[in-house]
Amino acid sequence: MDWLMVVVLASPVFGTFFPLMTYLAGSTNNIGAVQITVSRDTTVILALILVLILGLFARGLPHSLAPLLRNWPIFLFIGWCMVTSRWAEIPSLSFNRSGRLLIFALYAIFLAEMLQDRRGMKILFYALLFSLMGSLLIIVGYPPLGASSDGRGLFGTWRGGMGHKNSLGGVACLGLIYGICMWWMKAMPRHLVLAICGLATILLVLANSVTTMIASLLIVGILFYCVNIIPMVRDRLMAVLLGIIFGIAGYFVINSLGSILAVFGRDSTLTGRSDVWRLAFMLIDQKPFFGYGHGAWGMPVFAKQVQLILLWPCPHAHNFWIDLRLQLGVPGLCLGIFMWGVAGLNAIRAFLTRNLQAMMFPLVTLVFEGIRSYSETVILDPALNDMFWFTLAYASLAKIVAERRVHSAPSLMSTFSRASHRGRFGSTS
Repeated sequence: MDWLMVVVLASPVFGTFFPLMTYLAGSTNNIGAVQITVSRDTTVILALILVLILGLFARGLPHSLAPLLRNWPIFLFIGWCMVTSRWAEIPSLSFNRSGRLLIFALYAIFLAEMLQDRRGMKILFYALLFSLMGSLLIIVGYPPLGASSDGRGLFGTWRGGMGHKNSLGGVACLGLIYGICMWWMKAMPRHLVLAICGLATILLVLANSVTTMIASLLIVGILFYCVNIIPMVRDRLMAVLLGIIFGIAGYFVINSLGSILAVFGRDSTLTGRSDVWRLAFMLIDQKPFFGYGHGAWGMPVFAKQVQLILLWPCPHAHNFWIDLRLQLGVPGLCLGIFMWGVAGLNAIRAFLTRNLQAMMFPLVTLVFEGIRSYSETVILDPALNDMFWFTLAYASLAKIVAERRVHSAPSLMSTFSRASHRGRFGSTS
């Protein structure tokens, strides 16, 4: 069963060959893409994977309802995505995309319940390792399929087994930081950890995504802080203050990405993203409250209008918060802010436990998704697979907080009982 979970993770969740039509069908994003006739309706595939996940919940978790209830903000958010499909250009296609988000979330919640033991760690480790190996084999074995272009002549980058170079860079970054975590925790054999770190570094360079490289450097710094600084700081408040200072510095780095990219010889407009953002705000003004529905950028008429204006097939707004407003409207933006806010509070509470082995990878994963939200439409686009990573981090941190609450409850009850006893019978001295 564990190896079946590895295969499911390495293929659909990490973006390799799923769904087939987004990877193999000809498009301007791909060079020499293989032409294949595939039904656009992936409902059967979604249903099969959903049955597998529900079966895993039924067999693997004795109290399956508790982890689902802990993560209710995520389900509320996905539920609104499904509601917006009612006024989308093609409701069935929009609902299908929301269904994929639900599958990613359910699978991530199940895995988060096992992530603190060696079994869950091994499943995620081998899935990442196989996914990275698959991308490298595609690049080496059949370069035309592994090469990438964004439709504007930016050649010389690679996407491997992913839909786009930014997706490959994202998975490579996560593979690198997970490998570093496993090295520090001594949870996997050292030669395998070195292999995944080496693969991730190579693919990170081949993807040539400067924003992902910057994110990787920031997260490696956070890992260094968690491993070396936190244990030396006895006062929890001081540890949090140091973390806030580090976070503010990271915010200024992210806010200055345009200038940093110019230093690296890239377009200071974030490779044309500023043009996309201006167009997105113009579109928001036309439907300001309810938006265009989940997956609007992939709808035929909407996509054609965007391509006529931008002169290239833009797949999304390249900014999570802008796309929240454009696709899901004001209610979706509020739900998204609420969901991320709860995740942030859980991260602070988990941070205060100083349980580094449990909270380190979920914490840096959440930070990574926060960085990517500035330049990518994370979570909303199932082709980017970020809903899986965000939910994995969210559910893991929520579990840490819940377990801490359970452990602290007996001591609080005993203190209350002793106080009541003294108040009722007085002091025995």
